[in-house]
Parts: sequence; C-alpha cells; structure tokens
Amino acid sequence: MLHILLLLAKHEMHGYGMMHEIERMTHGKLNIGPGTLYRSIKQLVANEMIEQGQEHPEMPSGDERRRYYRITKAGRATLEVELQRLAETLRFARSIGLFAGE
Repeated sequence: MLHILLLLAKHEMHGYGMMHEIERMTHGKLNIGPGTLYRSIKQLVANEMIEQGQEHPEMPSGDERRRYYRITKAGRATLEVELQRLAETLRFARSIGLFAGE
C-alpha cells in the first residue's frame, strides 16, 4: 500500500500503470499481481486514503474501463506519517551499525 500511496502522491494513475511503475521503481524487486493490487486499492478506497479520479480525455479509445485513482488528504497524511516512521527506523539502524545505505 505504501508504494501505491507514493505513486499517487505524484499524480493520478490507473491500476495497470501502478503495477508496472511499482516494478520499475523497485528495480524488479517487487512485482505486484492484479489480485494483490486491486485488493489493496479496494482497502485504500474503503479507508478513504485514495479515491477514484476524473475521467482522462487523453485515454486512447478502448480504455474507457480504466479507473484512475488519486490520493486524498487522509492518504497524504498517512503517507507522511509512514515515511517519517521509516526514516526514524533507518536512523536507528544506522546508529547501531546495521544499515550503511545512502
């Protein structure tokens, strides 16, 4: 779900695009299948973290079924809290010599 919120913080996307972008942004380390993705989207919508976006006039003919999603204020607030938590976890890991990443 974190990856979905990260993507939608940038701009609206449809599910199929999210699957491919998550794989790209994780350099192939995370490959989310349609079942997992749409289950996560459904849960994020139910929790009001994301919502269905607007129709996209630039969609090619035949793509009318694609649903675009966007992050909500609640989703953005949750994302910020989660990113802060992860940053604190990394700081701690570095302080005890467990993570030397960038």
